[in-house]
Order: sequence, then structure tokens, then C-alpha cells
Amino acid sequence: MHSWVTDPFGFSDFDPVPELNSTDADVTLVFLVKNAVFFGLVSDPLFSAQDVWYQGETPYYYSLDRVSVLGCVEQHQLCNPNVKGAHGAGGRTAPNGLYSLGWTNASRVDSISLNARQTATATRLRSTSIFYNYLRETIARTGTHALLVRNSLEWVDGTTAGSTSLAAAFYSSPLPDDWWTTEVTCWYNIGTAKMQRWAVNYIALPKDEPNLQINRTLMPKELDMCATQKTQNFNYTSFSLIGLIIIFAVGGAFIATNFVLSNVIGFIRKRTRKGADRRRAWIQDEALQLQRMAFEGSGLGTWRGKEKPVPITAPGEKFGRSGEIITGEQTYRLINLGPEK
Repeated sequence: MHSWVTDPFGFSDFDPVPELNSTDADVTLVFLVKNAVFFGLVSDPLFSAQDVWYQGETPYYYSLDRVSVLGCVEQHQLCNPNVKGAHGAGGRTAPNGLYSLGWTNASRVDSISLNARQTATATRLRSTSIFYNYLRETIARTGTHALLVRNSLEWVDGTTAGSTSLAAAFYSSPLPDDWWTTEVTCWYNIGTAKMQRWAVNYIALPKDEPNLQINRTLMPKELDMCATQKTQNFNYTSFSLIGLIIIFAVGGAFIATNFVLSNVIGFIRKRTRKGADRRRAWIQDEALQLQRMAFEGSGLGTWRGKEKPVPITAPGEKFGRSGEIITGEQTYRLINLGPEK
């Protein structure tokens, strides 16, 4: 797939006939080489396949016209929503091609009352569009990869499929009658995506364009955008230092309070002799204290720390794996709680 475009400054070798020439638009011709075979009739004007050949009783459709041409006319316009008026005399420039936009009298940027920063932005968008949002550039940079129909093509190299030997070619299911509009919409979306990417690359050289250089001879407002533009860099993570300090400070205060609160309240109650019964009941309801009372009720173990959250046995007293308490030379059998799980 190849394309040719007109321009008013002689950068292109394409010199269209008068019927195709347009002085207020960019005319692009897209040439498509048709080398696919379809399993059904295709009436789309760009991918048309009306000729048929049979392999056995199965029809296959192709085109005797090996090349089809699509003509596209592109117009662009700059607008200032704060100003109302006619084309070229108010809030909008006259529709024009990208190369002519901003240069002809009717499409000059200064004809729509933009300030210096807006003028720099408009100039930047125009330059970016020429290199990335231009239909010709989109096709030139992506080639056949810009075609969505590639996703439905399957190459057959002439091997036998069942009892039928197919000719070597690209095969595809039939296409809708308006498939060309889907392809053109995709080209537009590719150009728009590239234009957005270039907005990020404005302040840094893109890695896939090693021959580009930063232009430091721009107008002052264009240079200002280099210093004011902010873009997200996924190599780093941004965070709020104040927020982080608050989280650690408040969280640390809660943790410290949780560690010392019970001891402080216990100390105050012990000094004031108030709430001793409630504190004792609170401790006795602890899981380890309930376990101690179960062992102690069976006459097992010599316990200390009955007024503390964690009771302990006497020094040297150990619990055996077989369910026994071993203390000195004596061994006590624990209560049988059933088989181990």
C-alpha cells in the first residue's frame, strides 16, 4: 500500500490532474494492491472481489483489477471559542490543507485573535499534525500494518486441505460492503494516537527517532512549553511527603497507645484503688487464664501470675508431648481431650 499527497510548496512530486487538484485541501491517493482470495462475494469498492473461480464445487472470489485507488481530501481548521465571526475574520480560520494552514491569508493563525501562548500551541499542533496526523504520513510509517483486513487473512501455501488443493494465496472471509470506511477510520485513529504521543515527545527526544534533534530556535512561548509541560514517567512513583508523615505519625500514635494503655490504666487503678474488681474480672476472662483454671482445677501445674494476662508455671515444670506434665521426678497425666487432629 502506497500514498501520494499534494502540497503547495513543491515538496511532493505528485502533480494531480485538475479534476483531483484542490487549493484548499490536501489530496491523498492511496494505492492498494489486491492479492487476496475471498470465500464469498465482496462488494466493497476498495476491496472489491467480483470475479470467481471454482475449485471443485467451491467458489472463490478475487479481483482481476490488481490495484484499487482511494482518494482522500483532508481539511483542517483552527478555532478560537472566545471569538465569534466568519471564516478568517473571527473565531475560525478558513478550512485548508495542513501545509497551507497558517500561511495563506484566510487561514493565518493571527486572524483569530490568539494570544502569544495560544499561537505557540496552534503552531505546535500544526507541526505535529504534518508529521504524525497526516494521512500520508500514517500510511508511509505503518504500511500494510495499517490495514485491519490483515487480521482476517490466512496464508495458504498450496498444501492439500481435505480433498481440495488450494492455490497459494491469502484467503479471507467476505468483507462488509462499507469496509473501506472502517479502514479509513482506523487510519485517522492511528494518526491521532501518534499526535498524542508526539505531544509527550515534544520535551524529549523519542527513542525510536535517533536522528532528531531538539530545536532551540523556537519562539519564546514555544520554549516556555518545554519548561512547563509535565508528563507521567512510569519509571518513578509520585507520593505526598506530608501525607506519608501524617500516616506514620497517627498510625504510630495508635500503636503506642495500644501498647501502653492497659498498663497505664492498671497502674492508675492500683494507685487509686478503684476498679480493681473489674480489672481482675477482665484478666480472668483472658484465654490463657481460662486455660490455667482448667489445668488447676484438675490439680495440674503450679501456677504464678494469676493476676496478670499471661500466667506461667513454676520453674522447671514442662508439658510433655504425650499429654503429661513433668516436674522433677514426678509425672502427671493431663485430662484426655480426645484424639489429636
